[in-house]
Amino acid sequence: MHFDECKQEQFVGHAMADLKGGLMMLMTNIGDRLGLFRALAERPMTSRELAETAGLQERYVREWLSSVTGDGYVEYDPTTETCTLPAEHAPVLVNASSPVFFGGLYTSCRPCGRSCPR
Repeated sequence: MHFDECKQEQFVGHAMADLKGGLMMLMTNIGDRLGLFRALAERPMTSRELAETAGLQERYVREWLSSVTGDGYVEYDPTTETCTLPAEHAPVLVNASSPVFFGGLYTSCRPCGRSCPR
């Protein structure tokens, strides 16, 4: 049997893209459920300001911001150390009445607390 290294590399890339997509779906869900995207759409904030606004621990907000900033969902300004949600991203992540809204893909809809597709 012939082992095709090129084919293996292509599959690794495919699997990594799937993994990244799943991770970003989770990060998007967290940002939607905790109101983080909505808060960032209002004004630029540091991770500390965002944590205070959302009533969360700054360390976890910083980790979340690292993920969504690294993938381009949120923009970071190193001179002010603030993050912002670009206006073009708000219809996708904040505005639930938008036809392109992706936020809130899953919500707890049963007393059991399990996540269910909307």
